Amino acid sequence: MKTLNHYTLTITDRRGIIKDDRPLTCTPLPILAENDEYLVLDNRRYDTIAKKYREYCAYAMLDRPTIGLYTNDSVWGNRVDYSLYTSKTKRPATIRKEIEAAIQKKFGFFLHGINLDTIEETACTL
Repeated sequence: MKTLNHYTLTITDRRGIIKDDRPLTCTPLPILAENDEYLVLDNRRYDTIAKKYREYCAYAMLDRPTIGLYTNDSVWGNRVDYSLYTSKTKRPATIRKEIEAAIQKKFGFFLHGINLDTIEETACTL
C-alpha cells in the first residue's frame, strides 16, 4: 500500500494562555483510496488530499504546505502552524525557509518572539 508523509509543526511565542509548541513530526499515512483528482488517507479523519492545485480548494493539496500565521491571538499569542502532505522526504531546513518566506510575504517582517531555530534541531525521521 502506498503512503504519504504528513509533516506537522506548531511554534508559539508562549505569550498566550496555551504555551504549547508541537515539534516537527513526520507521520507516514497509508492511502486508502485514489482517483484522478483526490487521495483519501487511512487515518482517524479520512483526510482528503487534492492532487492538483486549485486557487479555492477546501482540501489540503499534495506537495503544497499549509502555513497558518496568527498574531496577537488571546489564546495562543503569536503562532505558526505548518502542515504538508507529500510523498517526498523534506529536510527541516527547507521547511524553515518555507515558513520564513510565508512570514515575509504576509507581514513583511519577522514575528517577534517566534524562534524558528528549533526546526533545524528537531530530528524528523521516517
